[in-house]
Amino acid sequence: MDGNELVRMVFSGLSPLVIEDVTDEHERIIRQNGDTNIAAALRRTGRDHTRPLQALGLT
Repeated sequence: MDGNELVRMVFSGLSPLVIEDVTDEHERIIRQNGDTNIAAALRRTGRDHTRPLQALGLT
């Protein structure tokens, strides 16, 4: 799914599905980095603003 498809879904009234897809993608990225506890990974990410970028390989 690309960004344009997400935009089309939002404007066509399918925003709950978009939120679900974004959440699933976020969980996939967290698990890809080796975390098994989603809640703990989200807390760590929330404390350090550079972690999401590191998870995506952007730093």
